[in-house]
Amino acid sequence: MLLAPLAGVVVSAGAAQAGPAFEEPAVGECRALTFDEALRKSNNEAPIDCSQAHTSRVIATGRLPRGVSWSAPMRQLKRIFTRTCDPAWKAALGRTYRSRAMTAYTWAWFMPTKAQRAQGARWIRCDLILLGGRKLDPLPTDAQPALGAQPHPSRIAACLGPASLRDTACTNRHAFRATGTFVIHQKAHPTARQLERAARRKCPSRVSSRVFLWFDHGPDRWQLGDHVVICYSRTRR
Repeated sequence: MLLAPLAGVVVSAGAAQAGPAFEEPAVGECRALTFDEALRKSNNEAPIDCSQAHTSRVIATGRLPRGVSWSAPMRQLKRIFTRTCDPAWKAALGRTYRSRAMTAYTWAWFMPTKAQRAQGARWIRCDLILLGGRKLDPLPTDAQPALGAQPHPSRIAACLGPASLRDTACTNRHAFRATGTFVIHQKAHPTARQLERAARRKCPSRVSSRVFLWFDHGPDRWQLGDHVVICYSRTRR
């Protein structure tokens, strides 16, 4: 699904009546979320005009499957959120797994608030965000697909912050920068030992420093086909 770029406030298509779509957000809504707000399970902040600086944009909505309640284990809910949000994230950015892995873009998920759930709401909201360490950076474009050819500009390129190693765009202070990727061709998510073995074999030709790091996107996204491992070179910034 490719979504057209929008300017202006998007009027929510959610139904006013109680039920699964109660106060459901609309794809294309923009918000000026903070990093802490993006970490919360629910967000009921009103959308803003997309012509203003904004740090998030709704790229998909979905529904909790039948037979699953909001009281299900969070591990199960996160798998459901990933199946909804990750494909929309790929469509919003475009390009390949490897190209997307070299950026600081990710997605945030939200469930309805307690009050909305009490009215029967069963929607899931997926927002595109750009990480900047302990903050969110403004989205530089609402065009879809958002990515051009590599190398990506520093304002969206993937780096790791100093000390905390938080994901950040490279225009922010950082200690490591993503300089290469490789793919592990196996169905099951690798163990930590398997991942380390592969990284120590593959990353040296993809980094520019003796000290380097590597990360992947975890087992849930692995099951959806993201088998990319990112290699990070140490930087002086």
